[in-house]
Amino acid sequence: MSEKVVIVGANLEGLEIMALMRKDPQIEVVALIDPDKEALGFNLEKYGYRFSDEISVSFYHDLQILMEIPEIDIIVDASNSESLHQQIYQFSPPEAQIMKANSAKLIRKMKASIEVEGGKESLQREFSPQQFLALNLFLETANSIDLTHNPEEFYHLLLNVGLQGCGGNAGSLMLMNRNEKNLLMVAQKGLSQAITRKPELRFPKIGEGIAGRVAQIGEALLLSGNYDDLRYRHLLEEEGMKSLISVPIKTKGSPLGVISVGHNSFTDAFSRHHLAFMTELAAKSAKYLAEIRTYQKLQDSRDEQVVRGSISEIWDSSLPIKEKLQQSVKKIHEELKIDSCDLYLRDPYSTLPEVTLQASLQINPNLFGLITYRDYQGTIGKVLKLKRPLLLKEYASGLFSGQEPNAREEFLYLLPMIVNFKLLGVITFHFSGDPNLTDQLLTYCREISGFLAHRIYQELEKERWQQKMLKISAINESGMDLINISNEEKLYFVITASAAQLLEAEMCILRLYQESANKLLVRSSYGFKEPQLYREVQKLDGRICLEVFKSKLPLLIPDLYSSHYGVDKLFPLKSALCSPLVEEKTLLGTLSLYNKIEDKFLFSPQFTMDDREILGKFTSYVSKSIVNLQELNRKKSLQTIDELTGMFNERYLRHRLHEETQRADRYKRELSLIVLKIEDLSNLSPGRQSLLISRIGADLEKLFRSCDIFFHLAPDKFAIIFPEMGNQIKNILSRLINHFSKKPSSIKDDLLPVSMSAGYSSYPITSFSVDELISQASFFRHSFTIDSSSKDNIQKNIG
Repeated sequence: MSEKVVIVGANLEGLEIMALMRKDPQIEVVALIDPDKEALGFNLEKYGYRFSDEISVSFYHDLQILMEIPEIDIIVDASNSESLHQQIYQFSPPEAQIMKANSAKLIRKMKASIEVEGGKESLQREFSPQQFLALNLFLETANSIDLTHNPEEFYHLLLNVGLQGCGGNAGSLMLMNRNEKNLLMVAQKGLSQAITRKPELRFPKIGEGIAGRVAQIGEALLLSGNYDDLRYRHLLEEEGMKSLISVPIKTKGSPLGVISVGHNSFTDAFSRHHLAFMTELAAKSAKYLAEIRTYQKLQDSRDEQVVRGSISEIWDSSLPIKEKLQQSVKKIHEELKIDSCDLYLRDPYSTLPEVTLQASLQINPNLFGLITYRDYQGTIGKVLKLKRPLLLKEYASGLFSGQEPNAREEFLYLLPMIVNFKLLGVITFHFSGDPNLTDQLLTYCREISGFLAHRIYQELEKERWQQKMLKISAINESGMDLINISNEEKLYFVITASAAQLLEAEMCILRLYQESANKLLVRSSYGFKEPQLYREVQKLDGRICLEVFKSKLPLLIPDLYSSHYGVDKLFPLKSALCSPLVEEKTLLGTLSLYNKIEDKFLFSPQFTMDDREILGKFTSYVSKSIVNLQELNRKKSLQTIDELTGMFNERYLRHRLHEETQRADRYKRELSLIVLKIEDLSNLSPGRQSLLISRIGADLEKLFRSCDIFFHLAPDKFAIIFPEMGNQIKNILSRLINHFSKKPSSIKDDLLPVSMSAGYSSYPITSFSVDELISQASFFRHSFTIDSSSKDNIQKNIG
């Protein structure tokens, strides 16, 4: 399987590295990254060049993409920028090897020399020329690495040289831990996650495991072919190896660590000359590892390292984030022995130019979250705007006064907290001391500020992603509920209420496009308590929605005050988010939200790109539900049969009356209409209502002619058209009332008593149009009761 390589730096050297890497069939260059958009690699066409069609490399300008590219094996830094190199460590996945251009060139040269000599067979000679070349190139490259700041690069270089020189496909470098009781894996290649996640293999104790035993006895082990040792066979299998060379690295007899190279396919991959090469490599690397250990010991002695550890413990705990902030400020105060430390923070995704006090040792905690600084407001506002550190000095006898003998200076050091190019806030350090010690303390403050900012940002990102996943999950659930709603009024209300709750908005407006009026009409709104506010918001919403409807793109307005809509700062709306409703390329309307509710710590009352993404997912369900409802209504408009009774429904009544009146006119005949109503039907349970309706409907159809036309207009209404019936309709109505007044056997006693009313009209005797027919028949002049003890309950004569 090929190794995935990402190159940082689209300069000439980066392009050379890409060309060099692409010669290796086992390497796949997947991305070229450079924040500089004017870099050579992005502008080849200006110089008459272009990449060949066979090169399938993605180009990026943001290092954060390193967190999204899957399964990166190697990151080559060809940028020649130390600040960029440090950012690579910040964004790179933990399993990726990071190396500079020189290291990458060295590894490629070694592989090329081995390939020229014929691969594995060329390594069967004792200490081959290629291995001598590898050692020399190793020393040359190692001397160019900044061991103080980039020890990881040296670790990976050392391991890669060992693997290339021996032809191994997996290995590790372990160094003695500070407690000298166990080893710590600092570099590995080719080992599966199942192996590297085992604590006993990643942090082996001295004397345990192969590396632990090599560190204990101080002698190399060759476990391959004729040199296999059954005592270690089970350990080899645990580490997933068939062959292994494990060599101790020592300086002046003191162990520094263990380097191991192995092969997980061949049991005879290594021989004595490979062991000799690894022993020599270990000896040459000891000098550099000793230097690294010395640097690390010096760094460990610094207060900054102590504070880092303490801060890490705080942020690894389960304390609430507010308590973590306060504990961090307290720990900085205690460990750096400074007078005070204050934290002013903001939502890194907000566009509002302001920070708010969230932690302090001198200011009353009741004021946390209330003291806010905007751009250029005081010294904190200045740092916020310029995004640069600010150092204020004051002598004991007064600001900028003459310095007295042995006077101690007072310092206020303000630092912007920037993570991933996002401004997180401002941290202030107040301390006094000898001016000669100030530079060292300022360095500690800068390092601690960056470390603390990173931990706070990680916590906020974790919270942000958790909230986002919860909302997306809720959208999937509520979205399915929307699709199943068949009532128009209910659907529109649920859409606005759900959108407001999911996006934590104060107000929401749903508009649908009406083609006949060529307008976006408000169909539902949520959160408006004052009519005057609703009218004002509706005007602004009309402008925003029209823009969204025309562009067919969602619109995010984090700050309405600074937008082109000219919103006055006294207006209660601060932030807006509007999305078009589209289904199968058809624009249905818009859904807009206003004012994000301020209920989460360190999350601003502004809509963000996350909210825009979440609203996009929600509106896809909204669009489907609206289309489904429209389709359902369309189908219902075509239905003419009532499901409960099997009679025609109200929709068909007017249509059939038109036909019957035309027939009556044509043949000079008459027709009549009776409308029957069940009074107080709601007093019965839904099940009994359905039973009573079906029984009455069945009785009506049995009572009259087969040519008569029966309708169930509503739950409590029936209608009957009597073709060729005019003046006889009174007799028909009497017959109907007598039938039901004598309690038909089909209607059981548990459904009684039931009160009913009836009305009638005749065409063209008392009515001369369809509307008059329906209107007169709906005037219920005759009422009666169906009761188990009554035989004739007619309360009004027919006349």
